Amino acid sequence: MEAARKAGCQFSKEERVMTTKELVTMVTSARKRLGMTQVQLAKLVGVQTMTIYRMERGKGEPSLTTVLKVIGALKAHSGQMMRTAQAVRKMDAGLLDLKRKTA
Repeated sequence: MEAARKAGCQFSKEERVMTTKELVTMVTSARKRLGMTQVQLAKLVGVQTMTIYRMERGKGEPSLTTVLKVIGALKAHSGQMMRTAQAVRKMDAGLLDLKRKTA
């Protein structure tokens, strides 16, 4: 928010609260969906666990850099999990095909 203010953007208190709530919801749900703990996410991002804790509770205002790192880490982790799942599906399909050929 501080960076936005410096850039000349003006937000009402309601807009700031809404933005914070959206960020909290997005970060928390993405982290949980990926099966990550706050400690794991903090290590991945390179911040203290308390930073993730505060961010998920809407406490304080994390820097834009921190927010972007968190979002990037969640996307990267999600992409890695998707690639792993695709590889497993290909292996399963290959095994099924091999079973059919040898049956």
